[in-house]
Order: sequence, then C-alpha cells, then structure tokens
Amino acid sequence: MQKRSLSVALALLVLPLAPSGFGGFVPAAAADCVRLEGGFTANAWACVQLADDVQPALLMWTGVVRKPEVTSYQYGTHQLFGHALDGKSDGAPRLYALKSATVNLDPWVGKTVIIGGELVEGYPLENGPPLIDVRQIEADRPVKGN
Repeated sequence: MQKRSLSVALALLVLPLAPSGFGGFVPAAAADCVRLEGGFTANAWACVQLADDVQPALLMWTGVVRKPEVTSYQYGTHQLFGHALDGKSDGAPRLYALKSATVNLDPWVGKTVIIGGELVEGYPLENGPPLIDVRQIEADRPVKGN
C-alpha cells in the first residue's frame, strides 16, 4: 500500500529591519526568523509565517467503513475498522468512530478507504473508540509493482 500525506503550506513574510546593536540590522519581529550563515552576505535572514488560513496536516487512516446500527458509546455516525497510517501502527486493525460535517460517508460503507481527518479531543468516552472528524476520503487502491 502506498503511504500518503498532506503538507502544510508556508507563506513568506517580509519584515522591516531594525538596528541590532551589533553593527547590522535584524528583522523587527525576529522571533519567526532565522539568520542564514555563510554566503556572500553577513546579514541574511529568512522569515516565514504560517498563513492565517492554513490548516495543519491531516492525520491518515485506512480501513473499511461500516454503518453501525446500535453502539454502547453513542457517538459518531459511522465506524472505520482499520489502522492509522502514522508509521507507528502495529498493523493490528482497531475500531474508530467517524463523524463529518463536510463528507458524506454513506457511499463509502463496505469499502476500503483512506481517510484524512483529525482526532476529536475528549474521546474516547467510556470504553468507546477514538473519534475521527473526517475531512477527506478516497478509495484505497493497491499499488501495482513494476
């Protein structure tokens, strides 16, 4: 199976320079900046800042989507029987509760999928499974070798 991940975008930030007291200038908001060593200039700075609308990278899971009839834990609209794609999973499948305000999970029932989402804080409750807020879903297809 091919491992997939999503990345976080960065935006460059141009900052005004202020005297450093060491015979040079530093960015006025140097907390988000790194001084670049070497090269042809002695005072080069790289500054980055996450754009306001950038979301953190989604966590990924794979497994089969189920539609539960009755559960003891009473949260989530669907279930995933599978495992996290975090490189730390022991390979043993486990149960996750699913919810989503943006993705219709019904067409995926009974299918093997890859889910991108976030773990919901405060879960699991009373012996229930972790709850995933699903942001994206796609069919998991085996990767063919050469």
